[in-house]
Amino acid sequence: MSVTEQVAELVERRNVIWHFVLSELKSEHRDKLLGNLWHLIDPLAFMLVYYAVWAVILGRRGPDFMAYLFVGIICYQFYQSSVVRAAQILRSHVGLIRGVYFPKAALPTAVVLSQLYGFLCGLAVLGLLMVFFLINQARMPPEQLAEVHHPLSVGLNLLWLPLVTGIECLFCLGSSYLFAIAGVWFRDMPNVMAFVLRLSFYLSPIFYYPEDLPERFRVFYLANPFSHFFGIMRGALIYNRPPSLEGMLYLTGISLAVLVIGLAVFFRREGTVVKHL
Repeated sequence: MSVTEQVAELVERRNVIWHFVLSELKSEHRDKLLGNLWHLIDPLAFMLVYYAVWAVILGRRGPDFMAYLFVGIICYQFYQSSVVRAAQILRSHVGLIRGVYFPKAALPTAVVLSQLYGFLCGLAVLGLLMVFFLINQARMPPEQLAEVHHPLSVGLNLLWLPLVTGIECLFCLGSSYLFAIAGVWFRDMPNVMAFVLRLSFYLSPIFYYPEDLPERFRVFYLANPFSHFFGIMRGALIYNRPPSLEGMLYLTGISLAVLVIGLAVFFRREGTVVKHL
């Protein structure tokens, strides 16, 4: 069966994907009030911890810094939680995979869609915080506001959000297919991923502004997809700034490339999954 036919089968069996999405949400208690509440508190708690370190202790006190930090955290958490769970998803359903035929790509697909729910919860929290941040900014004296390099603003550029979120979903899907297969072949994959994702977290522009980066590191900054994801998300959500054409083309191209590679590798190795589980 060709890759195109396998993708068509996956789309045709979308009811199976939806079933696994609901299963993933229930496994994390997101079908209950407290589970959903925790999904709102979790990114907020992350932000407060990192804000205490980077803003209070290290003196990064820009009025936009909490919102800047929060956007980076929820975007990265979406990717991180997707690939970490995807690396375990086939092993955690070994009995079902051996006993019933279904498109196995439905499992990592469902992982990404269930983690998208968490990302949307994070956006809801950000929306509430932005009201507070904008009120505080409006109360700043004019001479202090004039010195702000990154003033917060909300406007029509929010309309870019669905498109950029969709592109990040494609990137997460492609990565999840790759990590799902890798998780079958390499049992120590979670340990490797913990190191790689931690390194990627600190190398991504979550805690620093692009202009703070030394010139010799600019090439690595521009090559990092998260630099563009964070930049465009922040522009749409907290700065009312449209994305650059170059950034959108780069993100779309690399996300589609990762998706195609991920699907090709997954479908090529799908038949050997049972043997290695």
